[in-house]
This record gives sequence, C-alpha cells and structure tokens, in this order.
Amino acid sequence: MSAPADCECPLIAFLASWRIAARTGLLRLLTRFGPKPSDPLGLAALRWSEARVLRSGDGGRTWAVAKTSLDAGPSAGIFSIAFSDARNGIIVGGDYKAEIVAGNNAAITTDGGATWTAVKGLSGFRSVAAYAPGNGATIVAVGPAGTDVSNDGGRTWSPLAGPGFHAFSFARRGTVGFGVGEKGGAAKLARD
Repeated sequence: MSAPADCECPLIAFLASWRIAARTGLLRLLTRFGPKPSDPLGLAALRWSEARVLRSGDGGRTWAVAKTSLDAGPSAGIFSIAFSDARNGIIVGGDYKAEIVAGNNAAITTDGGATWTAVKGLSGFRSVAAYAPGNGATIVAVGPAGTDVSNDGGRTWSPLAGPGFHAFSFARRGTVGFGVGEKGGAAKLARD
C-alpha cells in the first residue's frame, strides 16, 4: 500500500481474505508488507523520520515498534521485508533517489522482528528481498541499479552481474526466480 505521509490509512490484514484490521493515524504507512496467511507474525515496514518495523502478534489489534538503523527520509526507508521462518528475516531499502549509494540499507532479525541488526554489503538501494524457497540462507536483493545475493542469511553479500530490477520473486519450489525492471525488462535468475 502506498499513500501520502499525512494519510490516515486503514491497516489491512491478510488472513484467509483481506479485511480492514484497524484505522489509526499512528499507521501513516508509506510502505506495508504483511505476513503470509499461514504466518502468525503481523509486520509492517514503515518509512518515517526513523525506519521502523511494527510487529503484531494478535492480527493487528496491538502493535510494538522496533527501531532499525536503515536510512530514513522523504525518499529513504524500508522498502521490503521478508522472512524465511517465524524468527529469521531481513529488511532492505535505502534511498531510491540515490540508487548506487550503499548506506544503511539492510538489517536482519533472528527474533521474529523484535530487534534488527544492521548488515553491510548491498551495492545500493534495494526495493525487494526474497528468500530462496526451502533455503533460509539464500537471499536475493534487487533494486533498479543492481542485484546482490547472500548465501548466509544476509550477513554477507555479493553483487551479481547484469541489470537491476524493481521487483523480484522466486517460484514456490526450486531456486528459479524472476525479476522485472526498466522498460518492460524481465529476467530469469537460476542457481548454477
């Protein structure tokens, strides 16, 4: 969901179907990425004056705020949140107006999102992070200026040669993924 900063946005929960979980001025969301239907965690990634993650264990009725070290500002913050299981996850982002600046643009959690540890190594702003299915160690992070891969749960990163992408997702099984980017570009990423 995307909205102006002064919007009093409804919080939408994804369970078996979409429903409005709460309406609150606290949740002035610019970006919201939520849990899978089978995921007991409720997570919202926020871009405010500080990059924060809101976490709910009760379907969105109450929320706890976790601060992160990601860069934040009018064009910077958290742009993607992904989890390999209920405890291990990653947030990525940065400043989309400074695509090649590798600032504070990634953090990992091992406690379900209650705390976040900064990690370095992404080559710039990243709009999406995705875990390879069945492998909690392999993560691909993409942005308009490039793609990076981690094989150790996000602790270290290596850039991949080729173009960047705006969106990326893995197939449900295997290690094949697809990215889409500028001017209708699309690509398939497969592990050797």
